[in-house]
Formats: sequence, structure tokens, C-alpha cells
Amino acid sequence: MKLVIEKRKLGYICVLLYVFLVLSLPDGIKNMTALYKMTTRGINVTYTYNYYFSLLEIPVILIGLYKYRCSNIVKFLKIYILLIVLNVAYWLFNLDNVITLNSYEMFLILITGFSAAAIIMDKENSFEDIETIMDWFTILQFVLVMVSMVSGASGANGRYAAIGMGSGQTANIAAHYLVWTFFARKGKTRVIPVLTALVTIVLTGSRTNLLAVLLIVVAFVGRFLKKQIEDENGKKILLLTVTGTVVIILMLITNKGIKMESLSRVTDLIQGNVLQNITTDDSYLGRLRSVEGSIRILKKNPHGLPFSLYAIERESAREFSMEYPHSVLLSYLLLWSPVIAVGCLLYLIKILVKSIKLHDGVAIYIGFMLVMFALYGAPILYAKTYLTFLVFVSYAKAKLNYVEENQVERFERGYEE
Repeated sequence: MKLVIEKRKLGYICVLLYVFLVLSLPDGIKNMTALYKMTTRGINVTYTYNYYFSLLEIPVILIGLYKYRCSNIVKFLKIYILLIVLNVAYWLFNLDNVITLNSYEMFLILITGFSAAAIIMDKENSFEDIETIMDWFTILQFVLVMVSMVSGASGANGRYAAIGMGSGQTANIAAHYLVWTFFARKGKTRVIPVLTALVTIVLTGSRTNLLAVLLIVVAFVGRFLKKQIEDENGKKILLLTVTGTVVIILMLITNKGIKMESLSRVTDLIQGNVLQNITTDDSYLGRLRSVEGSIRILKKNPHGLPFSLYAIERESAREFSMEYPHSVLLSYLLLWSPVIAVGCLLYLIKILVKSIKLHDGVAIYIGFMLVMFALYGAPILYAKTYLTFLVFVSYAKAKLNYVEENQVERFERGYEE
């Protein structure tokens, strides 16, 4: 029996390595092995997005769909099928649709990320197994940022990104990992993945993600410290905090080494009149413009837009001269239709309410996710981002079910005694 388990684990590790490798391929390799290509070239926006669906991604999808029924992933396949039906209806009623636009990239990105998440959430995996997988996944993103940095593949504007990704979503994955690992995970917090996630955010220059994590830790510092002490990380966290603070201060004073774009952006924001700095900041003004423009698009298209990056970029360029709404929630109200998007939002709120009732740290992570979805982000352009969100939500749901079952079991045992 032991030999069978070892063989399964070895095979599973090989599958995971393949999944992580394929999801991290640079565009050059994906282009050479592409079965489908799409570009937003021709739309009057600053950045052109090129998408390549690689032949190498097909095994990930097939394995993920095969594992789906034996996986603890949230039953998201129903939503995916509903999205297909909705977009076919757009085509049948001669509305703007993905078929006419030949724009299938969002469907392909979503099914790839969803399939990868289904593989990770295999029912054979314990909570500890999933935690270990996500720890290594986070370390891998840091390695990919370093490779990108050394090779010169990113960093022209002082902001670095993992290979095959943008700096914003690279930082977002790291930020979600940190809040999840500090408050929602069942097992011990691992210091090395935490360090790599923090450095990743700093190198990306994403002040929103950096400030969001810091604010969450400060707001729930009691629970944060309690978990770190329980995990026997108290001394390590104290040492890292002191060392990190000293290093950051020295770098800001001497202005030497790697340009800390995120730190300089944060310090610029908090110097002088903070409220005035925020309300006159280009990022804030851009987000405000995208909110107003997105509402106008939704009024013109109450049923939503096709599930297409080309469609949302085209409409955003027309309405507010930006690539897309700078909010995950606004983006998916348009891309998934208000009915489907609100349904998914209510599902997350349901998990939040349940976690609050059970007094579990999952509530902090899901609350963080909801706030970030509303105030930050964009349409998800990478399968790895879907993987991260779907794994953490699925993990949260499974953990709450475990906690609830244990509470009922203890109650029944006490009642019998």
C-alpha cells in the first residue's frame, strides 16, 4: 500500500511540475506552439495585449477536467457552462459576441486556470499538501521575477514582473498569498515563502498591494501575532521586521541598489497632505474615471459585454480612454453580465458570513478578497491568477466545512457525556 501511495505522489508531483511550467511559459514559446492567437492591436490604448493559447496547455485542461469530480474545488464548472450559453445567446440574437470578434482568449485563460486549480484541490490532498503546493507556487513566482529581472524581460519602468505576466497581477498573487497564509491557512506559516512574496511585491512596484497587506496586518495584528506565536515563528517575525525596517530605511536614505519603485511611490504619497496627495494622484484619478466610464458602458449594455478582452478594451477606450476598468468587480459585471457576477459575489459573501459565525481567520482573507475585487484589479489576463483565487476560495470552503463538522462532533460528544 505504501508503494502505491509513493507512486501516486511521484506521478502527481510530475503533473504539478508540468502545470506550473506550462502556466509560466514566456510568450515566445507559447507563440511557437500556439493553436490560437489574439491581439488588441488596433484599439486606441497605451498597451497592446497579445494572447497565445499553446498546444502545451491542452493536457492541463484535460487532466483538470478529469480530476474535477474528484476534487474539492468549488463547483465553478457550472458558471463556465453558463457563460458559454450566454455568449452563444449573444450570437443567436445578433448581439456583439465572441464568435464574430474571434475573441476566445478569456474562455481559454479561465478554463486553463480552473483546470490547474482542480488538480491542486485533488481530494487525495490534505490541507497540509495544498499549503505546501501554494508555498512552492509562491516561491516559483519570485524565481520567475528574478529571472525576468536579470534577463531584462521586465523592469524598463522600474517595475518587475514574473515571466509571462504583468507586474500588477504578479503582485496581486503574492498579496493574496500573504493574507491567506497569515490568517486563513490551517497549518504553520512558512517564513521563506512569506519573504519571497514580500520581495515580489516590492519588486513589482505595486503600492496598492503592498499597502493593502500592511493595513490588513496592522488591523488584525493581535490575531496575526497569535498565529505566529502558535506557529513558533515569533522570534523569526520580530527579527525579520526589525531587519527589514532597517534595510528599507537605509536604502531610502542612501538611494542605492535596486530602485524601490513601490517604496518611493508610497513615501511620495504619505508626504505632506495625505488626503490631497491621494485625490490628486494619477492612479486614483484613473480609477475614478474608469468607474464612471464602466457605469456608462453598463447602462448602454445592461446584459453585459461578450466574455472577451477585445470587447471590454474597445468599449473602455471609447468611453474613458483606458484599457479596461481598474476593478475586478466592475470588469466582471461587464464580462459575465450583472446576474452571473452578482451571483458569484453573493457566494463569496456567503463564505464570509459562515467564517464570521465560526470565528475563523478565513473571514479576514475573504473580506480582503472582496475589498480588493471592488477597489483594485482588472480583467484577469493570466491562468495563474485564476488558479490562485480558485484554490484559496476552495481551500476556505473546505476548511470551514472541516471546522463546522468538528464543532458538531464535539457538541454531540459533549451531549452524550
